[in-house]
Amino acid sequence: MMAGIEQRLRELKDSEEFFGGLIVLIPVGDVPLFQSLGKDNLNNSLVERGKLLVNNFHFSFIISHNHRSTNSYYSSFLKRLSLGNCTKDDYQKVRGRMITMVKREELCQFRNAVKVCSTNAIVQEHNFEQLKGLNKPIAVINALNNCRTSFEASDVLADGLQNVIYLAENSRVMLRRNMNVSRGLVNGAIGTIFQFLYDDDKCPPALPEFILVKFDNVNLIDVETDFVPLKAGLTSFYKNSIHCTRQQYYISLCWAITIHRGQGIGLGKMLLEVSDSDFTLGLLYVAFSRVSDLHDLILLRSITHERLNGIKNSKYYNERYKFLEWLKS
Repeated sequence: MMAGIEQRLRELKDSEEFFGGLIVLIPVGDVPLFQSLGKDNLNNSLVERGKLLVNNFHFSFIISHNHRSTNSYYSSFLKRLSLGNCTKDDYQKVRGRMITMVKREELCQFRNAVKVCSTNAIVQEHNFEQLKGLNKPIAVINALNNCRTSFEASDVLADGLQNVIYLAENSRVMLRRNMNVSRGLVNGAIGTIFQFLYDDDKCPPALPEFILVKFDNVNLIDVETDFVPLKAGLTSFYKNSIHCTRQQYYISLCWAITIHRGQGIGLGKMLLEVSDSDFTLGLLYVAFSRVSDLHDLILLRSITHERLNGIKNSKYYNERYKFLEWLKS
């Protein structure tokens, strides 16, 4: 990724200097998520360029304390979790957050909590069950694509815009891009759909003119309304040298999300369903670090002490350790 950014900067500046001759670039990342790119990428030219760039850095700063949490114990726990050094006391505290161990009065506080899961399959199943459970008409909302190539393009290529989304009034949804940071309308903001507004001559599966959403935590005091009118976003991209556009709403159902989707998002409360092992380095750390206190999560599946420290079983664990030691040197 860094090499791709650097290549684009050289193109923009028409320069062969590192990063197009720009003086300052600060690549940052979450240390527990650093991992090897794997054998399939060893001959990738961008990977080789990335190695060259890293070797030309003059300074590096490693922040060892997680400031996402103001709870000193939980911050220390997250660090131990990232290293696979969780203690028996840590395990007992985590075990105490099993759904079978939490009192009924406390469970009520998690009524609107997001369920965070390891796989897309579990997320899709849970979201669709919740959608049907609303007993409301389900709107099938099709994106507007300018050509067949655009229609066949992946969501990733189309800036995350999906070809089809299924929504209903009272659906819990998540905003998927920043709209107004000062008001709290940011990527990851969660709310409830209030109403779909269509032009007089349109109805589903056409795009609504607006979707009214009541977000949980936004600053709307001065506008005297509880609802935010969302309008479909438009993105353009190229596939096979063909210019493509797609118009769709930057929202998705969020009764459940994947751990990967939750990366970078803070949650007030969370229901966590983890798999028996991580299919990528640091997945368990990402899940636990979505909240700022252990009491803000409930585990839906049991977890062992060995599973908490399972990061040490990753083949990339030692490579990450060596890389960090190299950065410090």
